[in-house]
Amino acid sequence: MFEVHDNKGNSERSCGIAQSAFKWLLCAQESLDHDAFLEAVSPPEKKVDNDELLRACRTLVARGQQTYEPAHYSVREHIGRMDDYTSSKCHMVATISCLSVLTKMFRSDTVHNDLSPSEKAFGQYALLYWPLHYESIKQHDWTEHRSAVNILLRTLLLQGRSKVNKYENWYTQASERAKSIKHNDLATKYKALNASPLTPLFAAAVFGLEDLVSKFGRELDELNKCNEHGQTALCLAIQNNKLGVVKALLTSRFPADINLLNVNAVQQFEDWDDKRKPEVILYASALQCAAANGLLEVAEYLIDKGAHVDLVAGYYGSPLQAAALNGHGHVVELLLKHNAEPNSQGGHFGKSSLTASIAESRL
Repeated sequence: MFEVHDNKGNSERSCGIAQSAFKWLLCAQESLDHDAFLEAVSPPEKKVDNDELLRACRTLVARGQQTYEPAHYSVREHIGRMDDYTSSKCHMVATISCLSVLTKMFRSDTVHNDLSPSEKAFGQYALLYWPLHYESIKQHDWTEHRSAVNILLRTLLLQGRSKVNKYENWYTQASERAKSIKHNDLATKYKALNASPLTPLFAAAVFGLEDLVSKFGRELDELNKCNEHGQTALCLAIQNNKLGVVKALLTSRFPADINLLNVNAVQQFEDWDDKRKPEVILYASALQCAAANGLLEVAEYLIDKGAHVDLVAGYYGSPLQAAALNGHGHVVELLLKHNAEPNSQGGHFGKSSLTASIAESRL
């Protein structure tokens, strides 16, 4: 195994191909056919073919009937224990590969026939899964590649001077693909991006693209707008536990309103019918969202930035009720520490139970 990763008898290109192949085998979200896999592991200067891949990987990777795979289950197990093959590092390689092929797919001067068969095959995978790979990168692995990834993100998602709406083209194709997958969490996230007009603001919020907000915020739409379900970008970032995006949204030159009352949530509750529950229960405020989801660190940050602890509205009522109803005792303690009203009433359960009695039975 060691020989594959040193330069004794192996070119730098060969080592790079082998390392990329092993990382893809560890982190791919669905099986890649031969063409797609070769595209995924190819260095930018020259495409890899089947013979070169197998030579680079020695006897550790085999060509199956439809996919490449570890020659033995112990290969995957052994590689996965090595420091250079942590999950985060594998997902970094996958993120860069996916974004690279997508920027070519959606370049204004590219037509479908300009793409090679391997680019078309890998592009279908990249369309759907690049955000999942991106989300799986740990903070300590960003240092070396952050600038390169941000350039790729900006090229793919932001309009710039392009006459083609690249973000709309990507989302239209990706959301269509998402309808057929079994990955429910990812499918739900794609639904949250739907808005009129479409904007990368919601992709930044849902997938944690904090640099897209903090560095390129001027190219995004107004930060308090809602998606088709009536959710704000701030609440989507909170719901997906993307604290970096929350901070970026609240510290940008034109920050989101931390105490914005979501009128869609108010209207939803006024029209509530237990027999016809909505697909998405809306949060009336950012702090209510953090409290309902038990996100202590996010709730602390929002309070420090001036979020009102007693804003009562919508299905969940007050932030304290939202935390208590969902059994989040640590958030209840935080809110009480900041003088939240313990007997606040409102929301779906507020007419029959005080927050204190709800907390006693659930916490």
